[in-house]
Amino acid sequence: MKLSLKRNTSYIIVAFIALIEIGIIWWAADYNRPPATELTTIALAAGIIIAYFILEQVNTVEPGMTDERLALVNYKSALRTLQIFWILTFSILLTMIIRFIDFERDVRRLIFGPVFSQLIMLVGIIFLFVAFRIYYNTKYGGYDSDEESD
Repeated sequence: MKLSLKRNTSYIIVAFIALIEIGIIWWAADYNRPPATELTTIALAAGIIIAYFILEQVNTVEPGMTDERLALVNYKSALRTLQIFWILTFSILLTMIIRFIDFERDVRRLIFGPVFSQLIMLVGIIFLFVAFRIYYNTKYGGYDSDEESD
């Protein structure tokens, strides 16, 4: 049986599934007993499978076909989401580092802690973006010049 879902509706349903998954992980971390691990694993697998089937139900003009407008909307949405996510996450992590330095002077715990590793991942996103720009510029014949090379 194939349902007929609009694209935004399916994304909202998948976002709620992700929130439920986060709640299950939170419960498992708080409960911290043997059945929690197994139930979390089963719930995560089920959530991924359900999300996959929901996204398969999205109405498209022809399967596998998208028009230029839809591609542009997806591109702009993804770009803005990434930009806003990066700025907010970077700001929150910097605030956490500043508070950590104020309260605790052990720099080793800061450098090898989760906050610093998340900052490294954010910087990695920038390098990944540049790598994809170079790849797609080469693939599609774009000639995007740098300011430094002029």
